[in-house]
Amino acid sequence: MTKIKMLAAAVAVAGVSTMAGAAAPYPPAAPTIYNGGPAASNVASTNMSAQERASYALLESMLQLAEAKIHASGCTPLALKLSVYSNSAPALTEGYATLGIGSTAVKLKAVAKAAPTYQGQKFDITTDKDGEIGGYPI
Repeated sequence: MTKIKMLAAAVAVAGVSTMAGAAAPYPPAAPTIYNGGPAASNVASTNMSAQERASYALLESMLQLAEAKIHASGCTPLALKLSVYSNSAPALTEGYATLGIGSTAVKLKAVAKAAPTYQGQKFDITTDKDGEIGGYPI
């Protein structure tokens, strides 16, 4: 008799949870800001600081350098140290990235530039020091 009561309780719980799940909209509705279509670009902004944007720009630049090296000369297993630093003065945001160590390290520099309203952030990214990735000059 106890097994029947436990089975009945399990069926009741499963039935209730199925009804509760059926009541929820699936998939969830989009936020009401999108009722009129895509949001305007002035609302589609992030809350990332200029320093974070500089760091992401430098990481993407290093990734593109590594991809270019792989496309040009193939891929062999390689582990290199990557460091990224960005700082902000009242009027200027700068960032630096280093891939590798010692005299063969590749170094990039990012300097934030003024961007048109709601057009994201622009950076000038330059090679601060030529170096090598896996023995290939960059």
